[in-house]
Amino acid sequence: MLSDLSDLFGATIEHAPATGFDAYGDPAHGTPTPYRARVLYRARLVRDAKGVQTVSRGEVWIASPLQVGLQDRITLPDGTEPKILAAELLTDEAGPSHAFIYFG
Repeated sequence: MLSDLSDLFGATIEHAPATGFDAYGDPAHGTPTPYRARVLYRARLVRDAKGVQTVSRGEVWIASPLQVGLQDRITLPDGTEPKILAAELLTDEAGPSHAFIYFG
């Protein structure tokens, strides 16, 4: 399925996994890795990590079966690092195919 959609993944984002927390309780991150992605700036009503409904600023489709955590960091093509509100690993008939992220 992903090969059918490859033309839609025209942007590059960076993903840095959370590796723990610093002395102030803020997430520490590993080395960022670039991924092909589709970035859409559109508001959607989503539930955050605490289950509270909030409005996202946009969404990212990553062309890789990447497991994304809510404490991870993404860097969008414009250089911003928005908060990850929700993330999913989507599957097709062949198994995990791509990641989907809502950001604030």
